[in-house]
Amino acid sequence: MAPPGSYLLPDGTSIGAQYSAMNWSVRNNVSNNNFTTGYLVIDGSNNNFLTNNDAANNGTYNYEIVGDSYRFGFLVPSTFDSHLTSFSYNSKSPRYSAQRQNRR
Repeated sequence: MAPPGSYLLPDGTSIGAQYSAMNWSVRNNVSNNNFTTGYLVIDGSNNNFLTNNDAANNGTYNYEIVGDSYRFGFLVPSTFDSHLTSFSYNSKSPRYSAQRQNRR
């Protein structure tokens, strides 16, 4: 039997966490071309910083910071006091061009 606050994956693995994500720093990542959301901030997470992450061409949203929701079949509380700073990663961006040149 799975412990309270967790749920079972199709393969029978029990997953879940006792506490929501707090004080995380998520930076310099790439999340492109996903079926739904690139970065999902949910489930009461708080005081997190998402900085300088690349997100593009995701199915629903590139970034989603969620209020109270039943999207997974049970209540997940609103996220709060999290901060998102996004920059452009298009090919004409000076920063992007410099990164591409450095990779050659």
